[in-house]
Amino acid sequence: MKTLVITSLAIAAAVSVLTACGVSGSSEPIGVQSSEVSVTGEGEKIILKMAHIGSEDHQYNIGCEILNDLLQAKTDGRIQIQVFPNAQLGAEREAIEGVIMGSIDMTTVTMDGAVPAWVPDTAVMSIPYLFDSKEGVRLMTLNWPCSRMNTVI
Repeated sequence: MKTLVITSLAIAAAVSVLTACGVSGSSEPIGVQSSEVSVTGEGEKIILKMAHIGSEDHQYNIGCEILNDLLQAKTDGRIQIQVFPNAQLGAEREAIEGVIMGSIDMTTVTMDGAVPAWVPDTAVMSIPYLFDSKEGVRLMTLNWPCSRMNTVI
């Protein structure tokens, strides 16, 4: 359970970093182009598209489903996340480009994969033997992206 919570927090941190990669200078919220918005008798309902490359059993998908459940519970079902696993909307690079262009609302990707093409500082995560323990990795992924990445992006 602890691992699931840590994974969910790491996914949330990655999502917040990549959501900030949207088109700047726009008066519209990021993702407006791709989100489905429908008006019902109970008000507006928003469906966000979230893409990742993991399978349905992968921790990315499990975290996305937990995030969707929490979001629906907090918004009384007005906002939900439609998850696209198995690279249905493209590999990591295409998913990041989709977020930037607004065709995808959110994505979960590895920090050492395609992200350094847009945020070079994340290449530090590719250094071999950078961490000597899982605790070091956990502290880095929970603290560094939130503080450092927000200033970079």
